[in-house]
This record gives sequence, C-alpha cells and structure tokens, in this order.
Amino acid sequence: MRLTPCWASQAEEILELAGSRVGLGVHLGCGRQEAAALTAELAAASRMLVHGLAVDDASLERTRQAIVEENFGDRPAPKSCRSIRCPTFAI
Repeated sequence: MRLTPCWASQAEEILELAGSRVGLGVHLGCGRQEAAALTAELAAASRMLVHGLAVDDASLERTRQAIVEENFGDRPAPKSCRSIRCPTFAI
C-alpha cells in the first residue's frame, strides 16, 4: 500500500526528471507538513538509498513516522541538518 497517491506521482515525476532510479538520493528539507511522505515515496519508487535532511526536529519526526508506517526499513534515512557539518559560503 502506497502512502498517498499525490506523493507517489510527485516521486515518479522527480525520478523521471533525475533520469535515474538507482544510487543515492538526497531530499533536502524533508518532513515539511505538506510533504512528510515524499522521502519514503522516493525510496519506494526506486532502488535508491534516499537520505532525507530535515531542518527541524518536528520535520525529522514526521519523516521517520511516514517511513515506519509503511515499513520501508533503512532505505530512506532521515537526518537532521543540524547534525551534519557542511562548509557554507556566500557569493
């Protein structure tokens, strides 16, 4: 059973635009209330390891809950952006 037809079709469109269904996918800003299921749907519609990067704890929890509800295992892997150290720059 798929999470939401809306997000299933959105995931399909994203994968078509990406031109790949294998490898590593990164969903920046995962878990927004209007798109909590998208990270899980990207994993369900492909053979990718999908990393979702959430901007806050509530978003991270929504994404984790969507993954648990659909029993996706560890292919979608949500993380908090705050726990990842990345160099930043401004132009």
